Amino acid sequence: MKKSTLRFAVLSLALSILGAEAMAAEGAYRRTCRINGGQTWDVQIPGDQITLCRFGGVGFTVDTYYSAKVERTTSEAVSAFLSGPASCDQAGGSEIDAADLDGGSVRICRFADASIVESAALEQGPNGAGALARALR
Repeated sequence: MKKSTLRFAVLSLALSILGAEAMAAEGAYRRTCRINGGQTWDVQIPGDQITLCRFGGVGFTVDTYYSAKVERTTSEAVSAFLSGPASCDQAGGSEIDAADLDGGSVRICRFADASIVESAALEQGPNGAGALARALR
């Protein structure tokens, strides 16, 4: 077997393993959302697609929710939500428009640690978005 063919085979195997791990993580994130009573919503942002995990009409990205719920880590988005109500700017994030393929839209707030929460959740805070606050417990 030629070295170039062997390198290609090894690279292909490595990429397929990484792809499978990424898909498994995404599955675990979505599953955690669903098991805890949330609804997933896929939306497009400039240069990417993200999945939101929503409770009572507002939420976090599935990975932000998973980190808070399962790994018990407090991201900037979760901390800002629990400290709210506040605007995205007041909380130290950057606001971005997101849209789904059916024309639905939402404003999200992204933080320096890459965690994301819907802007409406921040503006409502944990008292106004009680279903989302309960879902974090």
